[in-house]
Amino acid sequence: MTTGIIRYIYIIVAWLATAVCATAQTDTNAYTFNAKGNELFRGSRYSEALSSYTKGLEKARAEKNNKMVIATLGNIGNIYAKMGDFTRALYYQKQGYAKAVETGDNELQNKFATNLVGLYCILNDVKNAKLFYKIQMTHPRKALTENRYYAFYNQGVIAQTERQYNVAEYSHKNALQYAVDSKLNYRYVFTQWTELGKVYLATGRKTDALKALHNAFELAVRNNDAELKAGASRQLADIYAKFGDGKKAETYKGIYLTLSDSIFNDQQLKIANGKLFEYENRINKEQVDQLLRTNWIKTLTITFILILLAIITALSVFIFYKNKRLLNVQKMLIAKNTEMQKRDVQTNRLLQQYANAVSERDSLSNSATTGVDDTLKHQNNIGINEEQINLLLEKISTVMSNIQYISQPDFSIDNLVELVGSNKRYVSWVINDRYGKNFRTLLNEKRIDEACVRLTDTEHYGNITIRGIYEELGFNSPTSFNNAFKKTMGMTPSAYQRLRMQAENERNGEPRENDYM
Repeated sequence: MTTGIIRYIYIIVAWLATAVCATAQTDTNAYTFNAKGNELFRGSRYSEALSSYTKGLEKARAEKNNKMVIATLGNIGNIYAKMGDFTRALYYQKQGYAKAVETGDNELQNKFATNLVGLYCILNDVKNAKLFYKIQMTHPRKALTENRYYAFYNQGVIAQTERQYNVAEYSHKNALQYAVDSKLNYRYVFTQWTELGKVYLATGRKTDALKALHNAFELAVRNNDAELKAGASRQLADIYAKFGDGKKAETYKGIYLTLSDSIFNDQQLKIANGKLFEYENRINKEQVDQLLRTNWIKTLTITFILILLAIITALSVFIFYKNKRLLNVQKMLIAKNTEMQKRDVQTNRLLQQYANAVSERDSLSNSATTGVDDTLKHQNNIGINEEQINLLLEKISTVMSNIQYISQPDFSIDNLVELVGSNKRYVSWVINDRYGKNFRTLLNEKRIDEACVRLTDTEHYGNITIRGIYEELGFNSPTSFNNAFKKTMGMTPSAYQRLRMQAENERNGEPRENDYM
């Protein structure tokens, strides 16, 4: 008797939920089909209602109307519960609940959770029943009376499933009293009488069970509700048969069969069920096709990414070896620069010795810069001989090697002319002729030479930042310093500092193997 009785109990909840699910009203075809289905449902024309809901679900999905999709899924679940197919009912109710969660609708989450508690209890899954009872309680409905009623009701249903009949009786009595006091729909009262009948029967209280079920039967008769009358009749027929009263069992069985034939048309339900299966299969096929297309696109995307990664890897390897060669070149430049710095020191020393010798000779011959032998004259267009040029070059070199002078931010060619005791024309000519560059380029190179020394002299300048170094050497901004450094050395100051220190470390220790690859 259990499954048949439970079906009638659950469908009362489903019937009450149907009107609620219909609240998602729009002026679309989906709403039209759903509204028609609700009307047929209330008229106990379940096969027609299922057909209408199926069309409504198809329309709602096509219109992307989530509210109507949720409502229709719930209504289809209710139909399957009436048919006694609780597994299918659970399937649609869970789909509806998932959609309700997606939309964040607490009201709908509560209604689906309430139905799911009953279904899981029917399927003897107490763990999930308790889970959805918790959801039911944490997502209350706006209608407080229904909230409280279903709290008592589902508490009792769970207790029945766990065979805690004292708790179940207490909960269902509370639900019954609350339904009467709150003047809820007679179906709420009917449900609690039938639930109490089951509790009394399970605990061996035959008289109480019959009394409760007769109360339910009489309530259905008074309200001319054929569906509930059929449910109560079947329960009474089963109880009388169990206790050996064959005559009354046959009487109520006859009432049940007469009413159920008019309510449930198995042939029409099969047709409606077949149409729903056909639609669901079509949807599933479309989803599979879409999944295959998506997977094909993903495969192409992954293939493209792999090819791109291969190209990037190849480029990375190419750039790595190119940078390695560039690093070796930069190391060679640093070594060459170090060698040139030493050579400049030696050249300056020789120029100084030469200038001293010339001055000593001129002093002994009591002649200054005139009366020089014609073989010492340098043919040029400014009228000074080779000795005078070399002497001026030595003075220029001496001044340009003096960091105290060239590190002044405003140091100019006019300052240089004043320090060497000549004129701007001679000084510019000697710089251009002997150095092959103009004064500004020569000044920057001399400053950069000193910067290279300071960047790697950790003993004397290790506590000075790069900014501190370029400011001490007369550069006004990091941009001007970086530009001058890169033009002179072919790399940034920080790169030079890093490579120079690395070269020093390698000279003091063992070279790394991969430096020779």
